[in-house]
Amino acid sequence: MMIRYIRYITLTIGITLVLGGLQACSGHSTTDKKAPLAQSAVQSATPSDPTGFRYPPARWRLAMFDELNRTTLWFGHIAIRHEKSQTESFRPGLWQPDPPNPNRSVAEALTLAEQVAARAVAAPDTFEQLALQYSEDIVTRNEGGILGGNRASQITDTGFLDVLAVLKPGEVSKPFRTPYGFHILKRYAPPNDETVSGERIVIGYQGVFGKKENPRSRDEALKLATKVAMEAKSGTRDFRTLVDEYSDGIDPTVHGDMGVFSTRDPEYLPREVYHLAKLEIGEVMGPIDSHFGFEILKRVPATPRVEYAMAAIAFPFVPGPDLREASMADALHKAEAAGRELTQQPERFEEFQQIHRSEKIRRWAEGEGRGDPMLSRALDELAMGEVAKKPLLYGSAYWVIKRLDPDTLPPREPILTELPKPDAPDFEALLRVNNGQQIAGAARSLAEAIQKSTAFSAEGMQRIGETLSNLATRLEQNPDDGSAVHVNVHCALASLKEKLSVEQFNRFKSFGQNWAIRIMMPSASVE
Repeated sequence: MMIRYIRYITLTIGITLVLGGLQACSGHSTTDKKAPLAQSAVQSATPSDPTGFRYPPARWRLAMFDELNRTTLWFGHIAIRHEKSQTESFRPGLWQPDPPNPNRSVAEALTLAEQVAARAVAAPDTFEQLALQYSEDIVTRNEGGILGGNRASQITDTGFLDVLAVLKPGEVSKPFRTPYGFHILKRYAPPNDETVSGERIVIGYQGVFGKKENPRSRDEALKLATKVAMEAKSGTRDFRTLVDEYSDGIDPTVHGDMGVFSTRDPEYLPREVYHLAKLEIGEVMGPIDSHFGFEILKRVPATPRVEYAMAAIAFPFVPGPDLREASMADALHKAEAAGRELTQQPERFEEFQQIHRSEKIRRWAEGEGRGDPMLSRALDELAMGEVAKKPLLYGSAYWVIKRLDPDTLPPREPILTELPKPDAPDFEALLRVNNGQQIAGAARSLAEAIQKSTAFSAEGMQRIGETLSNLATRLEQNPDDGSAVHVNVHCALASLKEKLSVEQFNRFKSFGQNWAIRIMMPSASVE
């Protein structure tokens, strides 16, 4: 499925160049409590067979990750595949449930997609039935193509967001092409805000995410899941007993507890939360396919949970096998050094976060989608305000964590249900989240673009080139200190403001902004 955890690649235009917020070179950096992460336009390749309609790149591409991560969109899709479909591109990890590609050319697939789309556009209420009849996404077809409510930050194919930026709830798109095939989307209105909770039985198979590798084939898993679902629905056996006996999920020790979710904020279980909200308390449904395996869901009453909150500083390492050992050792050394300082001076935690460009605050309830049992257990060992004495190995990083009191934090920011449409990038935010090496590369690239332009005088071009080159050199000398990066960039800008005429400096600002927009809003195309 095309919806999964998204890893945005930080843009190399970080300095481009804080042009919206020039400050004097004071030697001090500014702090933004939100500190949004950088968002990159995940670019698709140029097609060898350019068939199909393409929606133009939309302005969500100029938004920060923080905004996209607060935006939830509800939609479904019908997928039409062809002989050149790259199914692996839309499935996370080793999960590959799709059958072989159909014996259908790209042109034939487009013709079929256009015919199905025409019917869906003419009668949007038939979309789910058309998905059941025509969609070749084996995971969502039997559910009418429903994908639930997905955070924009989790949608890995930028073409989907460009389409959703245009559609209104209830509308159906034209067919558009991705590496997977041709897609037709229907956008849905946000549901009523409701808290739901559930338990699940997960029947794993080869390639899915779980507590261990599973040798079971998908067909074998479906056969077993169908049998277990029948027992669960009939009530002949207790649901939790079936969890303990059959579930391959990560949550069997808590009887398959999925936690509590808001229907307006389903986190990383969009389809599961969608289905739970349709059930009565005690009702069972499934199996549904997912990257966890075949899931059998039961809705249970939503009960109050323990609240958690933490601040964290991440020291990432290279996850690949070649450099992993040395990279892990280096990350651990840095994390231990930071931890020693912060256990003695926990009030400096935010300062260290700024230096290392780490997330500000994470908060969740016990069992909630935002949380993780490992993080909850780690915080259980800390007092409020205490910094952990040892770094926590979590994902591809060592984390230094500090427990916070959720009662002292401001309310969570509301979920957005429309994609952001900024007029220009937030350069201060890009500056905060790109390191010195990336910004140095951006400075050199911008200087090259200016040298090729005719917008500046020879003298102005020389001064800009020298200033950006000197900036890049300074940034490369200390690339990991976020405060130093911020100061160096603002000093360079202040210097340019003094060296250039008002007209030339304003032209430089305009040129830089347009250059950044062209990078962040490339032409959308696919292989």
